[in-house]
Amino acid sequence: MERRTYIWEFTGNEEEAYAVIAHAGRYGVPKQRHYLPMKMQVQLCECDGDKIDFAGLIYSSAKEDEYLNAEFLQNRTEILRGERPEWILVEFEPVMTGIYLRYYNRGFDVKEEIYLHVSCLAKESAKLHMRFEVPHTNGKPDTHYLFVAECHPDRTADNFILLESFSQDTQKCISFCIDHRDAEDNPVIFDRYDIVRPAWADVTEYTDI
Repeated sequence: MERRTYIWEFTGNEEEAYAVIAHAGRYGVPKQRHYLPMKMQVQLCECDGDKIDFAGLIYSSAKEDEYLNAEFLQNRTEILRGERPEWILVEFEPVMTGIYLRYYNRGFDVKEEIYLHVSCLAKESAKLHMRFEVPHTNGKPDTHYLFVAECHPDRTADNFILLESFSQDTQKCISFCIDHRDAEDNPVIFDRYDIVRPAWADVTEYTDI
């Protein structure tokens, strides 16, 4: 068994953000979209200590919604619950304030996203724990991911965002962080509705276990 620990710096560019994608073939090649369906299970969703419906975390704004596929926008809640099989979950991206879920429709050949904003409804704190099963095309067993978000609307810099992955011979633990190393001189202040991406991550990886 090997254990590796390292710091993973992000550039702030959305195209270089950490994401998990269920895809076969070369990603990004035009006209070669071949996505695979992930499985998703919500294990815990709480706001100020009370259990809530995770669909209530859907973040919506008139500016962003105007660019969404009309059929996707109309049925967004049903898609999130897995009740629209023509839209398959193919990607997720953890951020410091929640998680992006991206869905693909083969008929429209379009990919759209739902953002779950974990803390914006809370007065003190909110929690969202999720499990994902991501398939492979080479016969390997699915890779399992556990996502944990524990967020505060007024202390975003203290949010706890963790992603653990378990594959056939590798286990990885990724703790996402905001860069507030100079916070004493320049306090990091966010609005409760801000969508905040991580600046870096603390990674521990085990192989051949």
